[in-house]
Amino acid sequence: MGNVIKTADKYIGYGPDRFTSAYGVPNSTPWCCIFVWYIFREISASKLFYNGQKVAYCPTAYQWCRAYTTRVSPKEAKAGDIIFFDWNHNGSPDHIGFVEKSLGSASVQTVEGNTNGNQVARRIRYASDILGIFRPAYSSGSKTDQRIVTINRRYRVVNPDGAPMRRGAGKRYKTMATVPYGTILDGNKLFENRYVWSPNYSTGWVPIKEGKTIYLHIL
Repeated sequence: MGNVIKTADKYIGYGPDRFTSAYGVPNSTPWCCIFVWYIFREISASKLFYNGQKVAYCPTAYQWCRAYTTRVSPKEAKAGDIIFFDWNHNGSPDHIGFVEKSLGSASVQTVEGNTNGNQVARRIRYASDILGIFRPAYSSGSKTDQRIVTINRRYRVVNPDGAPMRRGAGKRYKTMATVPYGTILDGNKLFENRYVWSPNYSTGWVPIKEGKTIYLHIL
């Protein structure tokens, strides 16, 4: 997490050219989201933001973060967390940046692109304008814990032979049951984009895919 902010900090005062050029768009393009994409790319951690794909639209990035990262409060925020802002309070993100540090429950210190005169700058932001703060699966602490994220999705079993329900996420765990074709599952947790935790069927992990076989389809 520290590498993210250390890298973002070194660009304070920079304008859009470096970031929009790397993305392949004119420097007149809104680039706050591009800045976030660029930083993850520079530290060789692209997969932690939008699965390594290009994204320049805040609402798209916001939906991805909601599905695949851990949401935290301003008080819990740490350096490297991704933060979204909603200036007109309509529920849609208008701006994105990085948390540098929490200042308590009411505000955070950030590093953002496309701000303070079209540059990278350090800002103080207040909770009233924060739409969400999200923590990517940084590789600190328990690797397993870092790779499990909370989601709210429904899946349908599409494999004709059904899908195995295991005690844990991975082939090394014993299969407890086979979930029949057509069964709809609520996915409460996601592990490495490969297994979902489904408590509504029989409480266990079901593979989204194994090898070339697709077991579940997102509804």
